[in-house]
Amino acid sequence: FALSFLLFGEEAYAPRLIVAAALSGTAALVHAQARLLFSRGLAFAASGAFAALTAATVLTANATSEILMVLPMTASLVAFTLAIRSGSGRWMLAAGLLSGVALMTKPVALWPGIALGLFALASVWRTHATLPQRLAPALIFAAGAALASLLVLLPVVLSGTFGDFYDATVRFPVQYRDELTNEDR
Repeated sequence: FALSFLLFGEEAYAPRLIVAAALSGTAALVHAQARLLFSRGLAFAASGAFAALTAATVLTANATSEILMVLPMTASLVAFTLAIRSGSGRWMLAAGLLSGVALMTKPVALWPGIALGLFALASVWRTHATLPQRLAPALIFAAGAALASLLVLLPVVLSGTFGDFYDATVRFPVQYRDELTNEDR
């Protein structure tokens, strides 16, 4: 939000412009991911469906971190797919870094990150490689995610505001969730 206000002024539409740009980038990444897996026509269908289904999101009153989290999560998936296909540690590191960015955008991104890490482990487990070679993709992915998280948390810790960060990202969501009735959930 701070970036949107710096770029476009402190107006209600400023965060929505950032969300629109993030969703446009995500649509392009959905296309790239689908193209890695399917034909060109299906890739256009996938990105078109994503764009159509998320277009109304930009028109809502709120630009939320959940929406912004989808861009680095999708970029992580594209990098992960390239890493699995090529066996490249660099792509796996990029996938981990992007997963870490998604995690720092919204903690719920932890679960897709764990799923990718486990898939990285499973993807090479049945090979005749040594144990360190089998563990390498998952460890590289985890190292990238940890590095991104540390880079985000470093200024928070150095500024002495980690308590506020923890309250906003962990304590408040848990407290809010616990206050909801089952019917509200």
